[in-house]
Amino acid sequence: MKVFKKAFLLSLVIIALMVTLASCSKKKVTLSAEKNEISVIIGENVDLKLSATEVKKFTEQDILANLDITSSDNKIVKVEADKITAVGIGSAEVTATWKEYDGATVTVKVNVIAPEVGEVTYSTLPVNVYVGDKFSITHTASSDVTVTYTTSNKDILSVDGNNFQALVKGNVKITATATNGYKETKKEWDVEVLQG
Repeated sequence: MKVFKKAFLLSLVIIALMVTLASCSKKKVTLSAEKNEISVIIGENVDLKLSATEVKKFTEQDILANLDITSSDNKIVKVEADKITAVGIGSAEVTATWKEYDGATVTVKVNVIAPEVGEVTYSTLPVNVYVGDKFSITHTASSDVTVTYTTSNKDILSVDGNNFQALVKGNVKITATATNGYKETKKEWDVEVLQG
């Protein structure tokens, strides 16, 4: 009877160990991202903000350092080694896959957007503009922009770069267009050229 009890207890211990080992062996790495969809400005590096569950001998740091990262469109989000860069306007899916045995993956949709133009401040125009007058408009900007100036009637007010000359009497509109290559802002002035 004692032998039977010992054998029974031993078999229970073995079964318990087998169940424990089986559950441990089935534990897999899981990858997750802080957000499933992010937006970044073109030219910026992309941080997917990934995390991973530790398993067996692999720490989270080990797992994150050994991911295979791919982009669905390298013209929008480019992957080079460990660097992920937003290179074109649009959306792409970036997938990170753990290189080890269980192939855990996570995908993040990356929306690449254009930067805003920022604030552009222009100099003040003369109070009165007379035929024959020359003046310039200058600007300062909070970001890198190109500003072009146009007039609604070059026969009344000519423009060369940011320099203007009043030619004949009349009403005209000056338009300044500031662009960063992706977006633009406009400012307009109504000018009356007076007979001197």
